[in-house]
Amino acid sequence: MVLQMPKKLSITIFSLTLILLIGWFANLNADHFTSRVLAGEVELIESESVGGLRDRSLVLPFSGAKEAQEFVIEIQKIGLRRQVVENVDPANSQEYMGVLNHSIAHGKYTRLPDQAVESGNVYLFGHREGEYQGNDVGFFSRLDEVELGDEAIIKFDGNTYIYKFRSSRIVDPTETSVYTPFSSTPMLTLQTCEDGYSKRLILFFDFVGYY
Repeated sequence: MVLQMPKKLSITIFSLTLILLIGWFANLNADHFTSRVLAGEVELIESESVGGLRDRSLVLPFSGAKEAQEFVIEIQKIGLRRQVVENVDPANSQEYMGVLNHSIAHGKYTRLPDQAVESGNVYLFGHREGEYQGNDVGFFSRLDEVELGDEAIIKFDGNTYIYKFRSSRIVDPTETSVYTPFSSTPMLTLQTCEDGYSKRLILFFDFVGYY
């Protein structure tokens, strides 16, 4: 005698199986995405830029690298004033190199200034040296001259955000933990190359306020 499973029970089992398969496939794709980004980091770090992984729990609006209506960084101490391009993908060499040849880059998946008022990290990176079409593109050439308490100002979409320099680190290109959107207190991180292309100079600024 062949026992037949009730129709409702069959549908329930089929639905649960489908959900499990979808979950397994999504996790597989997520791991594949991570491995692709990691592969991109190696190329990126060796090309004088920034690397890092997106935390999967954070999803920020993104529509490709673009210039905000106003996004400028100023550090009076070192005579720096430069346009910033937001949401630059650090795993896309064609994208970030195109930006760094004329501007400072804001790292994709890190916070924008208006998203890092109570917590979070705004991450910017730029060339320490270099030339493009006869123009000097070493916009961060004097970052090593910044001293404790020096101010960095970011003008973003009508507001002015003020940060004060706290500390710096020199790290290996493989140390990507500094590239993060997370911080319990609001802050700004700047990155450029050190010792040619063999190291990275990282500057940390604390958020003071905005108007």
